[in-house]
Amino acid sequence: MANYLPILKWKRGEMDALRLLFAHDRTQIIPLLELLDDTIDPDEPPPVQGAPTAFDRAAAKVLQCWGTANFFVDADELDVSAPSVPHPVDRLFAACRQINLSAIPVTSLNTSAAFLQEVRAIIAADGRGCGVRVDPDDLVDPGFSASLLGVLGALGVTAGNVDLILDWREIQPTAGAATSLAVGAIVPALPHLAHWRSVVFAASSFPPNLGSAGVGVSTILRAEWAAYKLLLAQRPGNRSLSFGDYAIAYPTYTPAPYLGAASIRYAIDGEWLIFRGRTLRGPVYGGFSQFQQLCAQVIAHPSYCGNAFSWGDGYIERCGNGQEGTGNLTTWRTVGTNHHLTFVAQQLANYHVPLTGTAPPPVGP
Repeated sequence: MANYLPILKWKRGEMDALRLLFAHDRTQIIPLLELLDDTIDPDEPPPVQGAPTAFDRAAAKVLQCWGTANFFVDADELDVSAPSVPHPVDRLFAACRQINLSAIPVTSLNTSAAFLQEVRAIIAADGRGCGVRVDPDDLVDPGFSASLLGVLGALGVTAGNVDLILDWREIQPTAGAATSLAVGAIVPALPHLAHWRSVVFAASSFPPNLGSAGVGVSTILRAEWAAYKLLLAQRPGNRSLSFGDYAIAYPTYTPAPYLGAASIRYAIDGEWLIFRGRTLRGPVYGGFSQFQQLCAQVIAHPSYCGNAFSWGDGYIERCGNGQEGTGNLTTWRTVGTNHHLTFVAQQLANYHVPLTGTAPPPVGP
């Protein structure tokens, strides 16, 4: 059963990272895919009869990259004020259902009543329950418990059919201990604490950009992993939490306005290694050819996992040895994300709290 919930954007680089996971590692993962404002255009003109719609194309991409295994989808982006009929979120899940995808809806405390009604119908049709995603602002609101229970009532579900995702979003790399204290103080007060299908702690200490990283090799602390290990040892409210992160991305997606510098993001135990070159703009530093040298640096690093560890690691070794092209920025998002997903899935599968032996619990149905 899956014990890792990576929160990924519905973008090619991260979706391809899922597609290229090795079979054993896939079984350890249940991804949460976030729709972005350009993932689906609900106002796209109707296609000619028989042609796929934007919803069909989005579902087909998931089938290609993830198959029919369970996955969560946060479709709050489709909570539009003047929806078409049928509602866009219903059209998305109907497209998933048509090709036997196992999509599980995720919603929040801030969605409209109309949207919740649509999600209620999806839950009733598919029988997979749902996820409810809350953030620190929700959790410190005096009306939090009432709001959460109100959403469950609107969705027609009980806590036993719900994965409660405590999404801390962005945290500072040095904030692991402080974050665990904050989460640990809040968890015991959660309503129905013992009854949720899973309770997931998710966060990311990856920065919005790598502008502060110099040329060469540097590190960024994976504060979410440090916080999670403390939470697993503490078992606040006598409840073990499951784990989620944002892989090698900042939680809020912002399109990059320019190419930036060549870099490889490489997860290791407790940190990311950042192998960084110079600007990709213009020919002065060699453009994308810099990635061959960066790959050679990864291969030579003592924390390199070896070419058989993941598809991403194999690509790094082939590129470093001149047996693979240097690709584009999407290629390197795929490489880094694929390595990260593999590394964290195995990290969780093999981790037990020292002394107590407590292991990470599963997430999802």
